[in-house]
Amino acid sequence: MVPGNDGNRWRDRLYYPVSDLGFVGEVNAMKKRISVFLTVILLCLACAFPVWAETESRLADQAGLLDTDQKESLCNTLDEISEREQVDVIIVTTNSLEGKTAQAYADDYFIDHGYGQGEDGDGILFLVDMGDRNWAIATHGYAIEAFTDAGQEYIMEQVKPYLSDGDYNEAFQMFAMECDQLIFVYNLCIFGGVSGAGIFTAQYFGQKDHEGVRQTLRYKLWMAVILTALTIVLFLTAGDSLISMYLRGEGTAQEIRDTLVYGKQYLWIMLLGLPAFMMVQVYASTLRECGETVLPMKAGIVAVLINLTFNYFLIYGKFGFPELGVRGAAVATVLSRYVEACIVLTWTHKHTEKNIFAKGLYSTLKVPANLTKKILIKGTPLLLNETLWAAGVAMLTQCYSVRGLNVVAGLNISNTINNVFNIVFIALGDSVAIVVGQLLGAGKMKEARDTDNKMIAFSVFCCTCVAAVMFVMAPLFPKLYNTNAEARTLAKYLIMITAFFMPQNAFLHATYFTLRSGGKTIITFLFDSVFIWVVSVTIAFTLSRFTGLPVLGIYAMVQAADMLKCVIGFILVKKGVWLQNIVS
Repeated sequence: MVPGNDGNRWRDRLYYPVSDLGFVGEVNAMKKRISVFLTVILLCLACAFPVWAETESRLADQAGLLDTDQKESLCNTLDEISEREQVDVIIVTTNSLEGKTAQAYADDYFIDHGYGQGEDGDGILFLVDMGDRNWAIATHGYAIEAFTDAGQEYIMEQVKPYLSDGDYNEAFQMFAMECDQLIFVYNLCIFGGVSGAGIFTAQYFGQKDHEGVRQTLRYKLWMAVILTALTIVLFLTAGDSLISMYLRGEGTAQEIRDTLVYGKQYLWIMLLGLPAFMMVQVYASTLRECGETVLPMKAGIVAVLINLTFNYFLIYGKFGFPELGVRGAAVATVLSRYVEACIVLTWTHKHTEKNIFAKGLYSTLKVPANLTKKILIKGTPLLLNETLWAAGVAMLTQCYSVRGLNVVAGLNISNTINNVFNIVFIALGDSVAIVVGQLLGAGKMKEARDTDNKMIAFSVFCCTCVAAVMFVMAPLFPKLYNTNAEARTLAKYLIMITAFFMPQNAFLHATYFTLRSGGKTIITFLFDSVFIWVVSVTIAFTLSRFTGLPVLGIYAMVQAADMLKCVIGFILVKKGVWLQNIVS
């Protein structure tokens, strides 16, 4: 909902529902939820700021193509993107391939230097060989899915002109930016594809239609099983071929064989973790939509601790465990996923008095055809919306980037800081979907309208306070980054502009989910994706390319254009077009 700010809008992840407990119960519930909220904030703060471990540098300029300042700036950019997206983005230059093909050298370099994040070693490496004037891209784990052949081809179309001109710094900065945007777009596409069923779960729960909740969970389960099964079959039957797609060049038989062996080892570990991951997603999303936010969070924290502990044991072979290196990290993550799945599933089925939908959940796996049709009708616009919105944000960043590398660096810094503070309005705005959705499902239209008005006002008030703190502290945040003075100054003012418009964004986010809670997904599609392309991108593109207006002015004008959405959202919410029960 914030064009120009590629804040990770992981909608439906954090919910803070209101209970019908009376005054004392509401106070106690609020205390509990505030503690949860603060915990989440602290965890996000810990993950968001640039505190990087002593790891291999993500820039290896062995060919000496960059000067000291350029290396420093590019390192900061690669680190920021890698840590934010949890996918290593690496650039390597060399004068000699040591008798290997460019692709084999890139693959080996990635493995030998221990790059990659998470269970699958998620990462992408860009190699430039000055000896043979060649290049290669190596992808691992999640990056294989995010950076398809078409995606890699697109990236190189943007990078090649700079390489041809010998402008290596511009080429590498462009590569990093394009990787960032493709990861962002891919993430939101996946999220949008599974959002549709959640609308129905909330309304069924509010209606106290526990069978309806069961049916939406079964729908999610079927979709997850189908997708997981297709993934497993695909890799079991065509794993070698898929891995070989990334072995470009004429490497020796031994090189190809070694790479395939490593790839299949990693593949098997990845496949082992898919069932647990699938079940956690299905159950945790349903619990949140039914008002239970604490248990999924606790399970996630335990999983993180398990992962960190066994990373240490299995990577380095401590306390009698085998030394598995990078594979050890994958095993640890898979183990943590099964622990998380056990916690979530056991708790859900053990507390059936609270989770009534769990009773008889597997007595049948049939999902009514009419419900499937409804979910597909309501869910398809959400998929399109997330996809087009993400592409729109990528285009906005592209527009800003034509004003120079310092702008790109400033945007990277400001977006990281903004994302931390945006948690407030995202969490408060997302709560509207679940609370209001439950009231709509219960047929309490008057109460839904009243509650919605109060929640919107509360969100705007809280975000005004947070924005004031953010505005005052804006000059301090860029100092955490080791970059040049111009980039820091730009980042400071970008943060201040975002802070100024945060109350507006809070209102927009809350109205978006008000409309969505009533199943108005077509309206939200127009409200969100169509607007960013028709209005926001048009403004940014025109001003960045055909005027001399400073980038700060362009950024502010794009943000200010959202006032039109505020007016539209206010009218639609006030008219009550969203006041409908979609599950009856």
